[in-house]
Amino acid sequence: MDRASRHSACRRLILGSAAVGIIALGPFPGTPSAGASPEGKIYEIRFGTMAPRDSAWTEMANQLLIPLVHDMFQRKLKLLVYFNGVKGDDDEILEQIRRGELDACSCTNQGTVNAVPELAVLTLPMLFRSYDEVDYIIGKLRKYIETTFEKQGFKLLFMVDTGFLYFFGRNDVSTLDSIRDQKIFYWFGDIQKRTFNSLGITPTYIGVPELTNAIISGKANAGSGPASWRLATQMYPFMKYVLERPLFYGASTGFGSKKKLNEISDDMGADYQQLREFQSSFNVFKSSLQIDPYLEGLGIRDPEFVSAGREILAWVKQQRINIPDDVIEIF
Repeated sequence: MDRASRHSACRRLILGSAAVGIIALGPFPGTPSAGASPEGKIYEIRFGTMAPRDSAWTEMANQLLIPLVHDMFQRKLKLLVYFNGVKGDDDEILEQIRRGELDACSCTNQGTVNAVPELAVLTLPMLFRSYDEVDYIIGKLRKYIETTFEKQGFKLLFMVDTGFLYFFGRNDVSTLDSIRDQKIFYWFGDIQKRTFNSLGITPTYIGVPELTNAIISGKANAGSGPASWRLATQMYPFMKYVLERPLFYGASTGFGSKKKLNEISDDMGADYQQLREFQSSFNVFKSSLQIDPYLEGLGIRDPEFVSAGREILAWVKQQRINIPDDVIEIF
């Protein structure tokens, strides 16, 4: 990914992700009950993801997003993130959200399409030629995508790039015959499998958490994935060959249980003291926020990340948490 595309991906990540804190707080329906706790509660949103803790996909979240949400609300709204697939692959993470064991996830195409099958259309082979095309199409479809997630019981929090998926191999991949001779894996979904089938290839499904060991052991030695994955998992000594043109584009999404986020919203709306504390801490944070010193304090110095950080913090300073007029305190 070139510098402009990388910045675009980072920008979409933080603009969508940082909204988690705001989205989870409103609207606040109902009338508060008497006897609200003066200390308030701590609300925790549990995220599962297969992304490595230190990778291009998580760097901005680790450096800015998680500390930002904690600081905005005096650590009363916390993001607890399970990295590295410790909660399983996307399908397993999705089932845990449905069971209430996790609240949200950042999923690759695998989990995204499992949650919203209609989005499989974005994974058709060679559909996109650039990130500009991706941004344009997803921008046009954004409202539809959000509504479709809602129908499945989820709230879309953000969309980011898994990236373009290239075909890598341990051995020569310059001809179709040489590709067919290799042990090809797939993980990306049914369209990826069917694409290989159409070329006379029968790939083996291997989940992302097991993929690295499978390649090292020789169980698999060719398949498609993003270049950043090959770098982050240090698979380049085992996957030396690559087709120059990517085969697929992969969209990652962050989404949460609509039920859980609504429960947080309803609980705060029923507890006037808690709601006032969140409003107060957020207003204090944004009024005293000095963008560049804040980023410096978090150790963010990469020029692209600084630029993206300025954008999201400027957006935060424009937000408001409003207590509805029909919410009154009962003594």
